[in-house]
This record gives sequence, C-alpha cells and structure tokens, in this order.
Amino acid sequence: MQFWNTIKTLYIERTTLQLYEYLIVENLSQTDFAKKTKISQPTLSRYLNADTIPSVVNALIIQK
Repeated sequence: MQFWNTIKTLYIERTTLQLYEYLIVENLSQTDFAKKTKISQPTLSRYLNADTIPSVVNALIIQK
C-alpha cells in the first residue's frame, strides 16, 4: 500500500507542477484557464494546491 501512496503523491506533484508551468508560460490566470477549459476555478485551485487530482475527463481537457 505504501508503494501506491508514493506513486499517487508523485503523480499529484507532477500534475500540479505541469499545470503551474502551463499557466506561467501561457500567462494565464486560474480564472482565464477555467473559462478556457470550462473547469471551475475552485476545482483548478484544488488541483494546484494538490488537494485532489483531476478526473480522467478533466485530465484530458487539461491535456489539450
């Protein structure tokens, strides 16, 4: 179980960093990105604070 918790933590950290990097490179605020993706700003905030991970659907939307 410890192994999977470590993998999950690494995935969350990687996802968070990639999302932060994208917002910085594209000069987008959370609000702008929320409008662009139709993912709510509070949800994006939870991703960026590593409180939760994106659902499969939201991960695909973010990936685009």
